[in-house]
Amino acid sequence: MNTLFRFLFVYLPAGVLGLAGALALVVWLGKLASWEDIEYLADKYEEEGIGPVLSVIKVELFGVDDALVADPGYGRIPVAGKGHTPWVLRGNLDGRVRTLKLAMAPQLWAAYELESASLYQVWEGDVLFEGSVYDYRHGPQPTSRGQWFVRNDQPVQWFLTVRGKDKPAEVEYLGHDYTLGSDEVVIRYVLRAGRKQLEVHERPQLVERDGQRMLQRSFDKFSGDTQLQAGFNTATGERRLIEESLIYPLAQSADIPEYLNPDRGRDAEEGELAAGEQVIANSDCLSCHNEQHRAVGPAWAEVAQRYRGKLQREVIDSLVASVRDGGSGQWGKVPMTPHPGLSEQQLQDAVTYILKVEPPEESLDVPTDPAGKPYSATRAYDVLPRLAAHHPAFELDNLAPPGFEPKVGGLRFRADGKLLVTSWDADGAVFLLDPGAPEEQRVKRIAEGLHEPLGIAVQGDRVFVLQKQELTELIDLDGDEIVDRYRAHSYDWQASPNFHSFGFGLLERDERFYFLTSICILPGGASCPEQLLDQGKLLEVDMGGEASVYASGFRTPNGIAFGPDDAIYVNDNQGDWLPSSKLLRVERGGFYGSRAVPDEGVQSAEEVPPVVWLPQDEVGNSPSEPMAIESGPYAGQMIHGDVYNGGIKRVYMEEVEGRKQGAVFHFSGGFLGSVNRLVTGPDGAIYVGEIGNPPNWGEYGKLWYGLERLRYKGQPAFEMLAVKAQPDGFSIVLTEPLAEDISVLPGDLHAMQWFYYPTVQYGGPKFDQQMLEVQSLTLSGDRRTLHAELPGLKPGYVAYLRLPEHYRSATGAEFWTREAWYTLNAIPSLH
Repeated sequence: MNTLFRFLFVYLPAGVLGLAGALALVVWLGKLASWEDIEYLADKYEEEGIGPVLSVIKVELFGVDDALVADPGYGRIPVAGKGHTPWVLRGNLDGRVRTLKLAMAPQLWAAYELESASLYQVWEGDVLFEGSVYDYRHGPQPTSRGQWFVRNDQPVQWFLTVRGKDKPAEVEYLGHDYTLGSDEVVIRYVLRAGRKQLEVHERPQLVERDGQRMLQRSFDKFSGDTQLQAGFNTATGERRLIEESLIYPLAQSADIPEYLNPDRGRDAEEGELAAGEQVIANSDCLSCHNEQHRAVGPAWAEVAQRYRGKLQREVIDSLVASVRDGGSGQWGKVPMTPHPGLSEQQLQDAVTYILKVEPPEESLDVPTDPAGKPYSATRAYDVLPRLAAHHPAFELDNLAPPGFEPKVGGLRFRADGKLLVTSWDADGAVFLLDPGAPEEQRVKRIAEGLHEPLGIAVQGDRVFVLQKQELTELIDLDGDEIVDRYRAHSYDWQASPNFHSFGFGLLERDERFYFLTSICILPGGASCPEQLLDQGKLLEVDMGGEASVYASGFRTPNGIAFGPDDAIYVNDNQGDWLPSSKLLRVERGGFYGSRAVPDEGVQSAEEVPPVVWLPQDEVGNSPSEPMAIESGPYAGQMIHGDVYNGGIKRVYMEEVEGRKQGAVFHFSGGFLGSVNRLVTGPDGAIYVGEIGNPPNWGEYGKLWYGLERLRYKGQPAFEMLAVKAQPDGFSIVLTEPLAEDISVLPGDLHAMQWFYYPTVQYGGPKFDQQMLEVQSLTLSGDRRTLHAELPGLKPGYVAYLRLPEHYRSATGAEFWTREAWYTLNAIPSLH
């Protein structure tokens, strides 16, 4: 009831909802919402404001706004007789990763688990395409529905027969061959047993004999040993040799078992909490734990905070296993005693009780001052409105011809000046775009069926795409620009079916690839209780496909680029352990903040500070791909998009006392969609790829797709060009001289500072926010640099600086932007 009260009578009035919005909310609460849903909305308001709350309610009540939705169908070529377009699709299925789904005919599907080259299932029915790129839901992933004819719940075990003896074989999936519009797909893999190996090309086909439909698996085998045979054993003990083909009659069938996708949580059932409290009281739990205060182990309130009080199946199962089996690492090095004597019901009751413990405000993890008193905390801010128009120094034009609506996941130029575009949608397509061609000839679909492609790179004349769980080379075998072979370059990292386990970005340098993996997150925002070793990492992959960890500690790092200094820069998104989003300069072996990653010693790892914090709601919410500016007045700086805060931001960087730090500014708004990817074209223009997804993976009210271009007109706008740290304050460099009739006074500069303190809680407030006294404000002789003397500056704080509206340039121009956020990792020493 406390949650409902604070939501209805505190948060909603604070958000100044209109009558229509309030009435819609009441309807939604009364008809559709559980108490967990209400708590979810309350949390979302605290973290992200009223916009996302309204967006969630709108989607739940009325569905998505069709006017914003992208149509993924541009350039599709339907294949006669197949049951879906595209009919060859990578992705998750029934909780299995790295699968290939084939729509063999209407209402007839086949699916392979590619890591083991196993035919997983043949079924009559359909695929329920759920998830962010299908029906916009955060949590579920595709599942099969209907009646199965063939099903292998466990991967088959391959063997090679050498001199009459079966030897277990390892499998390497090589990729698949498929051309747009073709009715054939070839699955390629290698079987190895000792020094023997056999390359297999498998062609699954639907055939009919005597009125009976059958799946035929035809095999071409390539080996220097003509006597070498291959086959597999199923989990049921069936041994099959692969000759020229295997036949599976599609006759007898059975219901497909239901696969349960993750959910957002449930309410505690009547009696559960009392039962759980009783289990705890009768056990030894209280000898090491307390409800509100850490003892030997974490307080119950700490555990509940980590998982945001959600009764989610994955959380309960994981905690039940921890209590039953014991162990250490999640909360420190002291091992927890196992409890094998508790029944599964008792364990579930105890864990349910623990997850519903609400902490008092004073028990939260907050920093304290030298006197031991908690610092003041606030989420309030006083900043200028976000930019609604595009930057006046640039021309903005829409490159997408009618009907081309990409949700851009990757942008890269080929050497011939054509632009490669990956689309994060149900088709998973890649397009080739000629920016100078007429609209009707500008865009060509060249590949499809990829699994949420969010990165692309060009190495010479080779093209590589990062799928969610694989680095894939796209190969054109016949020179028509259409991809014929999807070669698996690497999948040498652990993969999860979790909806949030993305692969982000793709860089290539010196025959090495670099990309990012996000951590596993449950619907609602809490980190999964268990993470795979390769989640939350920056991975490096060599030309042989071997992956290694370059750096760790990332949460949702949707953006990677080489900076002006050739170092790797990454944008990471707010969440647990990230009180706000941030831009990072990444070094090999560094740790960057998310203690949800399962690294040994992660709770005590030293965190590398960001180059800049991107204060939540002020100048950052969901930062995306950064890009170094190579020419013009902003050369040497970086820009990046923001999927929710909107537009493009600009970052000035400098090195102070051996540390990178700098200032972030709003740069440009006015785009059709939410900015996700940026690339510089051979013409020097900035190409802008846009994306979106409800309820809050997109700028409110914008399209969920788009491709635009910014071209510099040759004259900068009047704004802050740079903010530079000084021993006694800051120097603010302007793009143009200040007008001669403008006098500067200390009161012209609005300045304040605060710091962030990472905790397991989602996001975080600003601590010790305070106004800064401007002791003096002086202007340089060329009237382009303001020097502000600020005696109260503290290292480790973020400084917010805002100039007055009445300033004008020497040409009479008004400010385009006049605020900056500087991350002061270090104060320069006097030399």
